[in-house]
Amino acid sequence: MQLEHLLIFQNSEGETPLQVSAANGFSQIVNLLISYGALVDLPNSYGWTPLMHAARRGHSSTVAILLKKKAKVNICNKLGLSPVVAAAWSGDLKTVKLLTDAGAIVDYVPSLNQTEGVDIDQVSPVTGLSPLMLAACEGLKKVVQIFIENGSDTNKTDISGRSALDLAVECCKQEVIIYLEGITTSKYTNEDSQDIDIFQAVKSGDVLKIKSLLKQNPESTNAISSHDGHDSFNVSFNAWM
Repeated sequence: MQLEHLLIFQNSEGETPLQVSAANGFSQIVNLLISYGALVDLPNSYGWTPLMHAARRGHSSTVAILLKKKAKVNICNKLGLSPVVAAAWSGDLKTVKLLTDAGAIVDYVPSLNQTEGVDIDQVSPVTGLSPLMLAACEGLKKVVQIFIENGSDTNKTDISGRSALDLAVECCKQEVIIYLEGITTSKYTNEDSQDIDIFQAVKSGDVLKIKSLLKQNPESTNAISSHDGHDSFNVSFNAWM
């Protein structure tokens, strides 16, 4: 089998040896494959590039190598995810910093079938979630700080009108809440405190609190649904999963 064919061989999901190596953080192998001519931005069947794989798993050393080899930092997969969005999910501070230093668009929001660089003001038809919002929801204060230092708009909202602060509140991330409250002009948009209470209770598994809320307002509480369509049962089930 010829060397070129080995380097670009793709399995049933379009993954190349370089992608698999990047996803597993095998930096030495990544460097070796690229030195022999592996295509650094060749995507799999879903549009994921080696850099996206490495960023999603927080493999900062691999990310550093790929960036040094000129991997595209603002390219997106078929779900509209860029490397910096993937890094926000991983929560790895060093990976996020590497990408922002390389010019990642920090106010980018995912958009389906987006495969090129993105506009900083682009609005997602799917969720509208930006890297800052994802980091806030995960309670990653240091990652949140990096995004804001690099120009993230704290008042930007998703398609349900929620800002990073709103999501931090809904996800019960107190450290991020305190930080964002000090620098954002937007405030939590939910006017019914019981909506917040029921989600905090189910996420912490507080059965007594849930029973108390249900007894106080049985009709409205049973119908409570978060902005993204998850009711109390969905939240508790997803947390358990």
